[in-house]
Amino acid sequence: MEDFIKKVEKRDGSVVRFDFERIVIAINKAMMATSEGSLPEARMVANKVLADLVRISRKYKNFVPNVEGIQDSVEKELILSEYVNTAKAFILYRQKRAELRRIGVKVPEKVRELAADSEITEKVLKAG
Repeated sequence: MEDFIKKVEKRDGSVVRFDFERIVIAINKAMMATSEGSLPEARMVANKVLADLVRISRKYKNFVPNVEGIQDSVEKELILSEYVNTAKAFILYRQKRAELRRIGVKVPEKVRELAADSEITEKVLKAG
């Protein structure tokens, strides 16, 4: 299914390669924060999100999902999958991040580097 979705539009308007694992990681972090769900369950919800995106891409050939739309789909699928506490935490986190973006708070470069290193380490561990 990932062959159908190749790109995603970021909030700044740039278009980057679609990374399904980013959805899995975001859902899993929300599940860990609420002690509701596990990595396999996060992957299951992420697959439902991907299925939503694929349905749309089949209907609209030039469809490029955006981050906001993907997050809307994550919220919907969490609720439909009865991870209500996780959905609530995800929604509240989104609101908090939107407010920080609105007032111009940026993530420090060192934190961005650490996050990128963490993602690389996680991918290496999964591949190993």
